[in-house]
Amino acid sequence: MKPLKYIILFYFLVAFAPKSQAQNMDNITALLTEGYTIEELHGLTDVLTIDNHRSVLEKKGFKFEKNDTESGSYVYKKNDYVSFYVNYEKGKLTSVHFKSSPQKFYKAIAEIKDNSKFTYSSEKASGTGKLIYYKYSGHSMSTNDNYYRVTMWPKEESTTSSSSTTTPTVSPALAPTAIETYYSAKEIADAMNANIGWANINFSKPTYEFEVKGSMDMDKRSIRFISKSNVLYVQMNIPRNGECDYGLKEVKAKWTGQAGGGSGIYDQYYFTFEYPYSCGGIDYKNIYVTFKTKPSFTKAGIEAWIRKNAY
Repeated sequence: MKPLKYIILFYFLVAFAPKSQAQNMDNITALLTEGYTIEELHGLTDVLTIDNHRSVLEKKGFKFEKNDTESGSYVYKKNDYVSFYVNYEKGKLTSVHFKSSPQKFYKAIAEIKDNSKFTYSSEKASGTGKLIYYKYSGHSMSTNDNYYRVTMWPKEESTTSSSSTTTPTVSPALAPTAIETYYSAKEIADAMNANIGWANINFSKPTYEFEVKGSMDMDKRSIRFISKSNVLYVQMNIPRNGECDYGLKEVKAKWTGQAGGGSGIYDQYYFTFEYPYSCGGIDYKNIYVTFKTKPSFTKAGIEAWIRKNAY
């Protein structure tokens, strides 16, 4: 009878516990909820394709949530603390990753420490954290403690040369910097705002120059990047000036294809976004924004994201 007595007491305490105790129960539930492992990620990377991912994952208990066409991801939920992403581009699976609570993330990557199966490749800054690349069982993989994400890329196929009796193995390539470091429109908007050098409408004179870059001041010419439903937008405040169109403007960030810089004495690069503007009899065309080059914010990396999402 004693076990039954304790079970009844436990449910009584939970039912009538104050909020703080109820919160403690939530924390205990979170602690006991299953996370994920690197080996699980490895196993999924080896079997998933763009055609079979839904049937394979649902058989394993994952719940399909959505096809996020903006980011190029099929999103699944393993539980309340762990999500799984099947990333694709042009009809081909490109990578997979787990994204989770910090607790589940750190538990998963704990197996990397002092484990000879993992070969360190490189690392770079990612927001306030680090993006670290490894090799594991023939795959490229990365951990990102800024977004609590562990990503793995499929093995690349070996190529056979007709003039050689050997079959060289192509090393797995790392995914483009922007796709991994700046996965969502919000992430890249925040990075852009933090690194704007200057911004104009029109490249050469006459230009409409913005005074405040990366944030909004309703009394000054201001420009920043924002996201809505994972779509990148350019937001501008144009103060009243005679008969000109003025006020808060928002346009989708649509790249014109123009870009430049990236090296040299100024160590900056620029991108151009579509936007026609007329004021005082002058027609302005396109928004030119320069960015400061950083190891984690390069022209090549940002262009990879823009070509996929804002072109």
